[in-house]
Amino acid sequence: MDPFLAGLIIITVVAYGVAFYYQPFLASSGIKTSLLTLAQSCLWIIVSIFFAGLLEQFLQKRFIYLHFGKHKGLFEILMGTLLGALGTGSRWAVYPLSVSLLNTGFSSAGVVAFISSWFLISLPRVGAEIPFLGAKFVFVRVIISLIVSVIAGGIARLWLK
Repeated sequence: MDPFLAGLIIITVVAYGVAFYYQPFLASSGIKTSLLTLAQSCLWIIVSIFFAGLLEQFLQKRFIYLHFGKHKGLFEILMGTLLGALGTGSRWAVYPLSVSLLNTGFSSAGVVAFISSWFLISLPRVGAEIPFLGAKFVFVRVIISLIVSVIAGGIARLWLK
């Protein structure tokens, strides 16, 4: 088992034990909220994992390595940013897709940019933002988010060498 996960399990169990002892209502509310979140996320997680597994089979490792691999520098980061910007759906979908990209040879820096832009941009949601925030505001937000995603990928490239 992953040591980080094991530690998180221990911390969570201890925290719930303390909460049940001092404030049972708080602990039971926490469990209820957690179960609702699990129910909402479960289908997204399952579908995303299966889609990512299939996607990994379609992506040719040699093609990914040659065009988006670790040796491509800024290009890999820009491609990760653009692919992530197209993302939509649950936040749970991005992680299985990211693992598939890594498994097919996409660089870590490109995947950091992918995840960052997925969360920051998501072009399919932009249409829903414009009526509330205005086109100029959304345009500026998207441009800043693109820049931040590229910077995140660049930092990851330096740290994960």
